[in-house]
Amino acid sequence: MKPNKILAILLTVAMLATSLCLPAFAVDNGGEEVATVANDGATEITNAEQFLAMAADGNYVLAADITLTASYAAAFSGTLDGADHTVTVTNGAVFTSLNGATVKNLNVGSKETPVSLTYAGTEEIKKGVLADYGAGATLENVHLWATVDFTGATGAVRLG
Repeated sequence: MKPNKILAILLTVAMLATSLCLPAFAVDNGGEEVATVANDGATEITNAEQFLAMAADGNYVLAADITLTASYAAAFSGTLDGADHTVTVTNGAVFTSLNGATVKNLNVGSKETPVSLTYAGTEEIKKGVLADYGAGATLENVHLWATVDFTGATGAVRLG
């Protein structure tokens, strides 16, 4: 085989290999372009709006620390890799429920900014830092920091 043909084949293979490592792009529900990690197809989340727009059964990875002012309201059943980033919540749990979801490598709150849970009602309450309800969820390397104040609560309190 001629040296030019060998060089052409090597360059073609190198270009194909390089293109497989580049991120692809997807459009979320809000029309905003978000990067997708090529190695496992996980959509990168870089802000609260993207987090709250996640599909219930999607595959996601955090690419930045984020602060939520509200819980993710759908029953999340997908995969979230926190990539050792932190989600800070100012009102409630990160998720209202985790149904068969996988959550890994995630910090919820921090020593400096813990999640704050307060309740003083009379009815039974079920509260969580990561989720208020979970069934069949898998958690790996998830760290939670919270302060809890149930002063004055007269109903049964279940904290998770």
